[in-house]
Amino acid sequence: LDFVVLEAGAGTGRFTLPMIHNGFRPIATDVNESLLDALRGRLKAEGVEAACKVQNESIFQLSFPDAHFDFVYCLHVIPRLLCLEDQRLAIAELSRVLKPGGKLLFNYWNQSSLLGRLKRKYVTPAAAMEGLVQASRLKVVERRGKRLLSKTALQRLPLWGGRLLAALERPLTGVHPNGAWD
Repeated sequence: LDFVVLEAGAGTGRFTLPMIHNGFRPIATDVNESLLDALRGRLKAEGVEAACKVQNESIFQLSFPDAHFDFVYCLHVIPRLLCLEDQRLAIAELSRVLKPGGKLLFNYWNQSSLLGRLKRKYVTPAAAMEGLVQASRLKVVERRGKRLLSKTALQRLPLWGGRLLAALERPLTGVHPNGAWD
């Protein structure tokens, strides 16, 4: 049997290509056709276009039947949704297309974290996110996250500083996940 995988919000393939190189054959979706064109170009350049179906889809209204996918991943999309209701609608739609017992992997920016308290835009309280997950008939199996680093902060550091913080960050990823940023 095939393991059916959906990437919602694939963009230009930052996570699509590693999935393909690890033996998966995802269906990569995004609402932005120009990003999907770039993804198609990357797939062709690497000679793996047959390993991935690429299609334009809205995370709020996917064209797939209920309970279709074994695994759904959606990285760096939920944090871009501007309100809790949009996050709820997206998670509910991803849950709809997920098979019973399937896995959903996504990230969000946690308002309950230290960085979340400083940032006012695009952040969600951990308790609210857990409520959204439960309302979508899902259960949290594992929570992990970054505590010290944000992508913006990391990019502004000298390489040695980023490596040092990353080394400090690694042991914290599974500790008290409600305190994690992303």
